[in-house]
Amino acid sequence: MGSTRIAGTDENAAFKARAGEVFMNMQELLPKAAVMNWPRILTRTAASVLPDGGGVLWWRSLPLAIDALTCEAEHLHRYGGLIGVARRTREGFLRSLMAPVTLVLAMVVLALTACAADVRAASDGVAAPVHEFYFTRGNYGGESGEFGPRWAVDFPKADEQFLVALKRLSVVDAYPHDHALEIDRPSLREFPFLYMLEVGSLDLDARRAARLRDYLLAGGFLVIDDFWGSFEWNVFEAQMRRIFPGRPIEPVAVDHPVFHAFYDIREVIQVPNVYQGATGGATHENDGYTPQVRGVFDDSGRLMVLINWNTDLGDGWEWADHPQYPLRFSTYSYEMGINFVIYAMSY
Repeated sequence: MGSTRIAGTDENAAFKARAGEVFMNMQELLPKAAVMNWPRILTRTAASVLPDGGGVLWWRSLPLAIDALTCEAEHLHRYGGLIGVARRTREGFLRSLMAPVTLVLAMVVLALTACAADVRAASDGVAAPVHEFYFTRGNYGGESGEFGPRWAVDFPKADEQFLVALKRLSVVDAYPHDHALEIDRPSLREFPFLYMLEVGSLDLDARRAARLRDYLLAGGFLVIDDFWGSFEWNVFEAQMRRIFPGRPIEPVAVDHPVFHAFYDIREVIQVPNVYQGATGGATHENDGYTPQVRGVFDDSGRLMVLINWNTDLGDGWEWADHPQYPLRFSTYSYEMGINFVIYAMSY
């Protein structure tokens, strides 16, 4: 399910200021032009206010743009009449006629402006980083289950709620929205943190396996989550052999720095899915009775792949606001997740 994105106070104030600038440009141009000329007018107005011509994720900011324009709509109502009787002049009539078009076009321009502040175009069409951290979810394709594609389970709510905690509890400059990316994109190497889950049915072709291998050897960090039992382990292990034929998968002991990068974690806890956690039932799925943390290391001992097996940290993030979901599970999930990020940025 989607979630509403809410900007901070400073960001909102900036948008209101931008709204006034956009609105005044629109208000000046529209009454002087025929209705059919609005594309040219929009282009001229956008060119005057957008720092880099806009971006591709403009729809993310439409709710904020609408809010920012509310006060300007009020002003127009008083000035020319949105729903009242227009002044008996040609200018007043045109303003009343074009007011809805003004608002719609201004909202689009504002939304493009918002996106331009967060992203810039990369060579393969993917937003290149402007923040120091992006929670990048790996889209590996594959089969779909009851809740959609397996790579997208808990998406985007888990990712976004985790980012709220990361930004509040640390000083990491994190991009605050979800950020899913196909794992075979060349631009993946610009985002050194990668999260993949539900890998019990993972099926990598040679190209994707090679891309992940190059990504990890170049300094990338892959976190695996939410797969259970011996059958799913065997499937995942076979895929790891395609990525790293000669590298072992090893246990990661609790004295490893990844458990102490920010919070001190002294034991591995099994985090259940929301149904099992909220109802107080068993915490395991299939025959995955014991949670384990395993990893793949590079030649210098850096942890490249962190594997959380027989546990579901993503549900701990996603359902932390569920009144019946136990606090100890969500707390552990957030602490582990923040440790992963700090480790990935430090090693």
